[in-house]
Amino acid sequence: MVDITESSAIDAAVGVLVGVIYHIQTIRHQKKVRQTDLTLRVWQATCTEEMVRSWHRLLSAEYDDLADFTKKARAKNQRQKSLIGTATEDKLGIQE
Repeated sequence: MVDITESSAIDAAVGVLVGVIYHIQTIRHQKKVRQTDLTLRVWQATCTEEMVRSWHRLLSAEYDDLADFTKKARAKNQRQKSLIGTATEDKLGIQE
């Protein structure tokens, strides 16, 4: 027969095991929640109407080479680049 000390030791071990398993599941769930939250925040930051228009303007422009792209991007799209960076940082909660 199993006496009381052996029984309580087994109960304690089972309790610790259940606690560890619960903690591991909670950590995995929190990881998924954080990933989902980040994905949604990035999506919200990049899917504003002004952001889509700026992105479309950037992609639809004609460029000859990298130097031409750099020159045109600096001249015309400085505001759009600033808008993209600021909007993304604000929505994602990035602070200096």
